[in-house]
Amino acid sequence: MSVNIMHMFVVIMRQTGLSHACASGFMPILELLTTVADDVDPNLADNDGNTPLIFAAQAGKSAGVVLLY
Repeated sequence: MSVNIMHMFVVIMRQTGLSHACASGFMPILELLTTVADDVDPNLADNDGNTPLIFAAQAGKSAGVVLLY
């Protein structure tokens, strides 16, 4: 997926990189985003009301759930 298409998806669905990291269980990125970036909001919901915590839980990524909870 090209960068422009991914950017459009993030804008339209309001899903963030944190949401994608949670859904995929990519812990290195998840840990980086939650510790280094001060402006990352783990409670920011997409257009459907799903937060990164919900994405992690739905995907069965328990390490992500523990990190965000």
